[in-house]
Order: sequence, then C-alpha cells, then structure tokens
Amino acid sequence: MLSVHGVSGYPKSRDGRSKEDRYDSEGWMEYEFKLKGFNYDQSIEIIVSKQK
Repeated sequence: MLSVHGVSGYPKSRDGRSKEDRYDSEGWMEYEFKLKGFNYDQSIEIIVSKQK
C-alpha cells in the first residue's frame, strides 16, 4: 500500500518533508513501486522499476 504523508494543517511547501519522505515506495519481487503524485479521487503517478 502506497501513501502520501504530510503534516495536518500545513501545505506541502511548509511542512518540512522531502519528496522521499512524503511519498512511499514499496518492493514486490524484483520490482519497486514509487508513488510520485496523488490527486484525491482523480489520479495517481507511480513509477515502476525492475531491480537488478
């Protein structure tokens, strides 16, 4: 399960989190799934890469 993390009441620009800290990544077998963007009820951006 991939999630977006932030600080309640603060916009992304002021909550002090880096992109790596804000968006989860998850491994499955030889693949890595990285969440790169999330727009509730509209879209998500995920990067899928095969690990060597």
